[in-house]
Amino acid sequence: MTTQTRMPGSARLRDRVAALAELGIDDPLKLDIMARLMAEPGATLQVGELAARMGKSLGAVRHAVAELAQRGLIEHVRFYNRESCRFAAPDNLALRLADLLQRSPAERRAMRFALLSRRR
Repeated sequence: MTTQTRMPGSARLRDRVAALAELGIDDPLKLDIMARLMAEPGATLQVGELAARMGKSLGAVRHAVAELAQRGLIEHVRFYNRESCRFAAPDNLALRLADLLQRSPAERRAMRFALLSRRR
């Protein structure tokens, strides 16, 4: 019989991931987009530039941005062939997101893996 070992803080990680999924941040790409937008408060980022910085396809980033905008977490603006987005969550939600997302790179990587395993 094998014993299952738990990493310290795994329950907290699970709780954070569940809270993010409840808010609509249910995959690693959305997590990365929100972290990028929260790192530059008030900044408006072009969707194409965001995709290039993250090394993701423009279509995938557009889809994720549209879903986040639908949830009210970001503002998605289209003007002719230009698309941009910026953080636009209400104050109470912004504080909750800041608490969930402002983590070390190692913790964010663990959250990305937890979100990936949650999708399966």
